[in-house]
Amino acid sequence: MTTEQLKPRKLLDHVRDTLRVKRYSIRNEKTCVSWIRRYILFHDKRHPEEMGRLPSKPQIPPRLGLCSKSGFTDSFQIKGFGF
Repeated sequence: MTTEQLKPRKLLDHVRDTLRVKRYSIRNEKTCVSWIRRYILFHDKRHPEEMGRLPSKPQIPPRLGLCSKSGFTDSFQIKGFGF
């Protein structure tokens, strides 16, 4: 086995592959990966186990851009946080 086969896959690579299998557009893929990256950086790259229990309703910082005119877009962005 080569060293590439032994390395665990990175989260964002896994997300990209999953979105491609589900046939999302490239733009949606980039947007989703961007949101996940922002979420990770917002929480200082901590592992979910270190963060403790999640609140019942996701606490999304107000400046992340959840102010679209479409309810579908808002729900899509919120679902991205739970990927």
